[in-house]
Amino acid sequence: PIKKSQEMTFNREISGWIINILMLLVTIFLVIRRKNLGKNIQYFIIAMGLGTCIEFFNIFMRLRNPNYNSSFSYSIGVILFVFLFLLIYFYQILESKKLKKIQLYLIIVFLLNYAISVLLIKDFFFFFLFITNFVNTSLLLFSSVLLLNQTFNSNRIMHLKSYFPFWASVGLIIIYTGVLPLTIISSVADKSMNISIFYLFLAVFNTLGYSIILFGVFRATSKKLTENAF
Repeated sequence: PIKKSQEMTFNREISGWIINILMLLVTIFLVIRRKNLGKNIQYFIIAMGLGTCIEFFNIFMRLRNPNYNSSFSYSIGVILFVFLFLLIYFYQILESKKLKKIQLYLIIVFLLNYAISVLLIKDFFFFFLFITNFVNTSLLLFSSVLLLNQTFNSNRIMHLKSYFPFWASVGLIIIYTGVLPLTIISSVADKSMNISIFYLFLAVFNTLGYSIILFGVFRATSKKLTENAF
């Protein structure tokens, strides 16, 4: 049992470092190339930067105290603010009134979900918030789909390689489409699957997703595209 616990901790730390380094690289190059990434990119940068800072803060705290509980910083910093800034980013770059209205409803549902969770879930800030995280992730995935729908029904489809929001959406979809089922499985991971496989899949999905976002950062141009739909 001790050996298994040590192996689990090692795999978690390795996968965590891979993901954190990628997040840091994405954040750095988002800032460096922000002028090429379109309007309202500041919301995406804030979300990525905040998420990265929280992850490295938690690493620092765990080094000082192996029993450190990161749930408090995660439940406020990530579950609330990172998701909120990503949802606002999608709201800002959606153009049609219909899509913006849908996205606004998603933001309202997000805020209600968080508020209700705080009020109803005992010790909300001190353990992993499965239901709240599940709802937030689903809302973010739906937001990404709205952006892709707008992209594929406009002239931007001819300039996908240089349109950063497209790559951001695809990267987030891969990250969270992979994380969502893994989050469900994690609650019974010791019983239903090898914990090492769990962290391996987590690292693979995150590596692929953040690599796609990073690719989009370098491919993006500041060229203004026509906004007329086909």
